[in-house]
Amino acid sequence: VPWFKNFRGTIEKLDESRYICSGEIALLSDDTIEITELPIRTWTQNYKESVLESMLEGSDKQPPLIQDFKEYHTDTTVKFVIKMNASKLREAEMEGLHKIFKLQTTINISSMVLFDPLGCLRRFPNVEEICKEFFEIRKKKYIERKAFQEGMLRAQSERLSNQARFILAKIKGEILIENKRKAAIVEQLVKKGFDPDPVKRWKELQRKRELEMTGEVQVDEEEMEGEEEVCFLLEYVVFNLSNKLKVIK
Repeated sequence: VPWFKNFRGTIEKLDESRYICSGEIALLSDDTIEITELPIRTWTQNYKESVLESMLEGSDKQPPLIQDFKEYHTDTTVKFVIKMNASKLREAEMEGLHKIFKLQTTINISSMVLFDPLGCLRRFPNVEEICKEFFEIRKKKYIERKAFQEGMLRAQSERLSNQARFILAKIKGEILIENKRKAAIVEQLVKKGFDPDPVKRWKELQRKRELEMTGEVQVDEEEMEGEEEVCFLLEYVVFNLSNKLKVIK
């Protein structure tokens, strides 16, 4: 059965490819009714102008059916309160309020044309086929997203490990950075086996792999590692301890 978010009316099956969609109408008194939901794809303003106002004004062939109506809508709900002659209301009840006030439409699902994963228009015979197609694509994307998040977390963990090693090495006096130039500090860090920024390297690798998939560039991880430096540790703390800023011991 078709489903629409926040729709408070009813949807009932007519046959294999058609459903009838009904709005909500209720009797408040002998001469008052209330409409609190319109059929799917029926806009409030259009309904007011094409149905209620024509019932209020009447025509040469059709006398007015209702006496007055008030509107009490919100941004998410519909509410018409309609006044009419008691005898006409009884006649409308016998004929069917939904029919008289045009609160029923038909939903046809025999022609469901959507874009498939390849971007081509395709006709789906039923909702189940759409769900199957959607499931396989979403499953693939969930796996890709999980791998992406795991890779990012590993890179962040490696960065924190390098920062912790750096702090311990500085405390033990294994790395001297006071009054040293940037190049000399970087040389010490490289000799101690500190890694290039894992997060930056991982993001760059992902970007280049995306370009490789489009045929724009080939990924060379060794070349990437050779080009990068351990500057993220300098950004972390070393710049404040370089020869530009002396440390007060």
